[in-house]
Amino acid sequence: MWWWKRRKQGQTREQDLAREIRDHLALEAEERTESGVAPREARYAARRAFGNTTLAAELTREVWGWAWWDRLKQDVRYGLRMLRKSPAFTAAAVLSLALGIGANTAIFSIIHAVLLRPLPFPDPERLFSIHETESGTLGSSEGLPVSALHFKTWQKEFRSFERIALLGWESLNLTGTGEPLRLDVERVSASLFPLLGVQPPLGRNFLEEEDQPGHDHVVILSHSLWRSRFQSDQGIIGRKIMLDGRAFEVVGVLPAGFRAPWLDTVDLWKPFAIRDDELSPIGDFNYDCLARLKKGISPDRALAEIKVVQNSIARTIPERIELGAVLTPLGDETTAKSREGLWLLLAAVGTVLFIVCINIANLLLARATVRRRELAVRAAIGASRARLCRQMLTESLTISALGGGAGLVVANSALGLILAHAPATIPRLDEVRLDSTVLLFAFLISAVTGIVFGFLPAWRLSQAAPQDALKSDARTTSGSRASGRLRRLLVGCEVGLCTVCLALAGLLMHSFYRLIHVDRGFAVERILNLNLALPSTRYPDMPARTRFVRRLLDQAQQLPGVVAASVSNRELLSGEGSNNFVTLQGTKVPLLERPLVDFRCISPGYFRTFGIPVVQGRVFDEADVHHRVAVLSAKTARMLWPGQNPIGRHFRLGDEESPLAEVTGVVGDVRGTTLDKLPNPTVYLPYWQRDRSDMVLAVTTAMDTAAIRTALRDEIHKLDAELPVPALRTMEQVLDRAVAPRRFQLTLVLLFGVTALLLATMGIYGVVSYSVAQRRAEMGIRMALGATAGDVRRLIVRQGLAPVTAGWAVGVLGALAVARLVRSLLFETGAADQVTLWVVSGIVLLVAAAACYLPGRRATRIDPIAALRYQ
Repeated sequence: MWWWKRRKQGQTREQDLAREIRDHLALEAEERTESGVAPREARYAARRAFGNTTLAAELTREVWGWAWWDRLKQDVRYGLRMLRKSPAFTAAAVLSLALGIGANTAIFSIIHAVLLRPLPFPDPERLFSIHETESGTLGSSEGLPVSALHFKTWQKEFRSFERIALLGWESLNLTGTGEPLRLDVERVSASLFPLLGVQPPLGRNFLEEEDQPGHDHVVILSHSLWRSRFQSDQGIIGRKIMLDGRAFEVVGVLPAGFRAPWLDTVDLWKPFAIRDDELSPIGDFNYDCLARLKKGISPDRALAEIKVVQNSIARTIPERIELGAVLTPLGDETTAKSREGLWLLLAAVGTVLFIVCINIANLLLARATVRRRELAVRAAIGASRARLCRQMLTESLTISALGGGAGLVVANSALGLILAHAPATIPRLDEVRLDSTVLLFAFLISAVTGIVFGFLPAWRLSQAAPQDALKSDARTTSGSRASGRLRRLLVGCEVGLCTVCLALAGLLMHSFYRLIHVDRGFAVERILNLNLALPSTRYPDMPARTRFVRRLLDQAQQLPGVVAASVSNRELLSGEGSNNFVTLQGTKVPLLERPLVDFRCISPGYFRTFGIPVVQGRVFDEADVHHRVAVLSAKTARMLWPGQNPIGRHFRLGDEESPLAEVTGVVGDVRGTTLDKLPNPTVYLPYWQRDRSDMVLAVTTAMDTAAIRTALRDEIHKLDAELPVPALRTMEQVLDRAVAPRRFQLTLVLLFGVTALLLATMGIYGVVSYSVAQRRAEMGIRMALGATAGDVRRLIVRQGLAPVTAGWAVGVLGALAVARLVRSLLFETGAADQVTLWVVSGIVLLVAAAACYLPGRRATRIDPIAALRYQ
């Protein structure tokens, strides 16, 4: 090893230097002896003539160029000896740093994988997502999904992109290979995988001719589906599998490491093959679009081209419309919903580490008083201020290195816990690991931390006058007023930072409380949800699907314990659903200026199942099967007929060619998409009026939901043995999934806030305790002169709370400023929420008062006579 060779060379060189000095002294003594000087006197004279041998050796080492390394080793060894002499201080400092550095490393590893690491595709900076914009009812600042009709025009007109691809989601039932299985399927243009630079290791990509209706019965399997369902069969290529009763040929298997981070789990990929019914004249905005820029083309130039094409498309539409587009880097598109929350976590955990630094700096300042005489002696025998400062910084860096090493162990354990409880909505979590970049971050943050908490004590000690320190008595030495002011200033800083952390945690907690207690408009207790998809081969038309739904509802309602059962086309709290324009009878309004509403296809028992109240009129029932009827939410009724009775009125869902529907009732508003958004205007239609192959069965039970699961699955299999029955979910689970991202942020920020409070409390207690110990004689004199125990306690608490109060006040102002930056993470909670600020202020001040009271109580037990005798 190179370092072993260098060590051997160094040892040889040291031996040569020592031998040369000995030979020189011996030769000089021999010459003096020959001139008549006694041997003993000759040796002394030779040494006097040579000078300081140690200094000569050090000067020689300077010439060698490795003196700095020797000094560093000396400083490290000396620092380790000093740390060994104070095991309590060393343990407290290393453990505090391990928690702070470990937590920062764990959170940074997530941020690095999710936000900073480029997407795992060739030239990811040239990958973009395209959204459309529209000036009418559909307009959105964030853009809309893409129209399939417009995409076909883009394929012909775009020149700035190498490739563009359209994506859309659907579900299919896999049968014929064991238990029926429902798959999440992504329809994609044949250009998608070449666009991403992905080549299946087994098989091939889609061909352009396969991206046409009638030629699209080919699929590419995800690696996980190939492994779990087909046992990694190498002969799968060319085989036929049955999806919704139709045969599809497997042409490829994707790599094991392939991930589409902008999508949820995808089991299977098939060609998009745009159908004629998806080519709406004004655009059916339902799909995603990815694009790869050509080399040398800037995003601004590409966007300008898109806008020109959009303007030409708008001129072909009879309705007056302005079309635009938004071009977003794919990496930003993927992480848009997680970015702000993750940066908030890193800021919170960084604040905790800074408080750790302040605490250790305060401890070092306290130890500095005891070490003044030691450093004064070193200064008296020739050590420069720079040398002393370097020694102190080396000790600090040694502590931070030990804390950083322990922090990596903490980070590895903490990362496992965080990932186990992280919501699935955070993308790329499977890529999180402690890689070389994260290890470099841990090294850098350890070094910076050592410098941060070691600089002030080192600077203060290096500025101390050696004469004053040597004259003082180590037993009674107290810190200077400047040193005391500095420690109090540090206490105020950590209290302010702690207040900011706790205030943010309190705001998130108040926001989360409001979110989970918001008026949802529907019940969640004892309700089971089950997603089903009817294959078109066995249920080819709407009458066949309607018959199945009726039989399913009849069988479900006859099960013991079932109170109500219903079906709908979309699960509650599953995001944006189906929507369309409303045309009132007898009105002539441009289509894109008409009201836009969500619509849900439901069975009559839907409102009873979810406890949605009927406000006016009645709910449709099976007797209305031959009539066009609908039920409106209260918000929809107010929007369409403000101040009027909507019952019996008629409207069309869509354009003038759609049939008229009669309003039979009005029900309460429901937060059906997400809890943090106001209820959307919603129209409820009977399931037999809209052709849907996918549905959600919901069952309300009078008993524990676990007792009904098996019975419900058995009834479905009796109706159709080949129909996949996925896992049933309770509405509590659905609700829990909807609030999981906010709960994750709240839990971590609250944990960091409580940690900050504990660290600040330790800092306050340490500073006040040290002050009491240094002022032992003063306390004795006060009590000897008549001060009561209460007077002494009040004095110590008042002086201890002075920097705390100042830090708290600054912290509140800082919390108000920071809270405005994260306003988007709050729900119905203002940045200046008075309840939160008062509660946090009360906690901080009460805990700080307790931390000051305990040393004050101990001070009252000082015996004045003993204190004066000690002085």
